[in-house]
Amino acid sequence: MKAVIFDLDGTLVNSLEDLMDSTNYAMSKVGAKQINIEQTRQYVGNGADMLVKRALGSENQDKFEKAISIFREYYKDNMCNKTKPYNGILEVLDTLNKKGYVCGVVSNKPDFATKDMVKKLFGDKIQIAIGADTTKRPKKPAPDGVFLALDTLKIDRKNAVYVGDSEVDVATGKNSNLPVIGVLWGFRTIADLDGADIIIDSPVDIVTAVEKLL
Repeated sequence: MKAVIFDLDGTLVNSLEDLMDSTNYAMSKVGAKQINIEQTRQYVGNGADMLVKRALGSENQDKFEKAISIFREYYKDNMCNKTKPYNGILEVLDTLNKKGYVCGVVSNKPDFATKDMVKKLFGDKIQIAIGADTTKRPKKPAPDGVFLALDTLKIDRKNAVYVGDSEVDVATGKNSNLPVIGVLWGFRTIADLDGADIIIDSPVDIVTAVEKLL
């Protein structure tokens, strides 16, 4: 079997508005400034803790523990208010499944949120979803989450590819010794995808890119 391991936010789903809304809810409760959509785009990619720390700014780091607790509780119930798959992603997953590829997600989003979102938005189109749980393994770009996914699926690393939209994803793929497909419809720019084996600008190109690399 062969596997396609995806990043989640900015690769499979556009989640910026829900992340911004949840962050701003937390900011409002601790007396910090609101952030806008472009700031949210810049702050995501390294997990919820870093998103909240960046939003707080240097002057409010003493409020982090309260803010992250509020963020997690609010986001748990509001993560799919506006978040949805990018156009064409559902069809791409169907095509990959029909061609015999196993599809998985490895994300820096908290593990509970990753699993809940994948189940709600993708159902059985995604066979495994692993999020961040720093009590068990380091976050991306460490390869641990990717290795866990492939080991659970019993798929050799030489038969897998990683797909993502950021510099963290490129590093994750390289640290996992997997070829990397960088995508341009997400939260970063082409400059952030330096080192990717293939860069594509539309979900319809995913299948062709996967077949070239595997």
